[in-house]
Amino acid sequence: MRLPRDAWLCSFSFALLAVSSPPSRAICDALGLLAPLKPEILVRQLTTMADRVNATLEHRPFRTAERQLLASKISSLYFALNKMLATQGRTASATTTTTAARDMDPRTMRHAVASLRSRPWVWCGSRFVAASCVARSFPFDLPPVLFRLPAEVAAFPALLRCAAVPQSFKPQTLLTCLQQFAAENPPGVGTDINGTAAAADPTDQRNRRAAVSDDLLPRIISVVAMLADDFGAGIQVAALKVPVYCPDSTGAVSYTHLTLPTIYSV
Repeated sequence: MRLPRDAWLCSFSFALLAVSSPPSRAICDALGLLAPLKPEILVRQLTTMADRVNATLEHRPFRTAERQLLASKISSLYFALNKMLATQGRTASATTTTTAARDMDPRTMRHAVASLRSRPWVWCGSRFVAASCVARSFPFDLPPVLFRLPAEVAAFPALLRCAAVPQSFKPQTLLTCLQQFAAENPPGVGTDINGTAAAADPTDQRNRRAAVSDDLLPRIISVVAMLADDFGAGIQVAALKVPVYCPDSTGAVSYTHLTLPTIYSV
């Protein structure tokens, strides 16, 4: 059980004390209501909140007031986790065996926060995304696939390091991103010699894909340019053997026979 003031930090793990006025500090100390929250509790709160918020956003958009409230409360979770990780050397002793000390042990905290690497927890203003979907040096958002790290989250470096937020996206990630955009507007489906449905040939000019939105098109072109720059820097992107999808003259993202060396030389 915790005090109502801790609702945004642990409401998915603890019951909240429902009283008209908070008990005295002595009573709170005796009941353990003021004890530091365990890192796994904070992580559970963050990931559960992220899952529920994303599920809600699938059915309705958040109002402005809701977004502002959510952003302010998320920061308190980020702050608590970052503070634990940044001060772990000063708050725990390797020779102490008490329960509180074990909860604040560096290895315990790193293990708890490491679970964020595979779960959505980074608030990007429109949804929660996993650490692998954001990068510190990415210059723009490319929803719903890739995002730049929000400045509000960048203020917590210890948390970012432990959760393995990348500095930049790998070529494989960028190639997969282009492929996902191409898959969002699939071409028409033909039939084979037996009359059954067959996937259309993506290189067939008759199977045109719908153009992406005007605001996303220049960003997708920028991703192709990033891949070209990677090749120019000596990174063998083509060796990944992943089809290259890039915008054509109509603004559609389609498979192209152009190799990255060709793109780089244009």
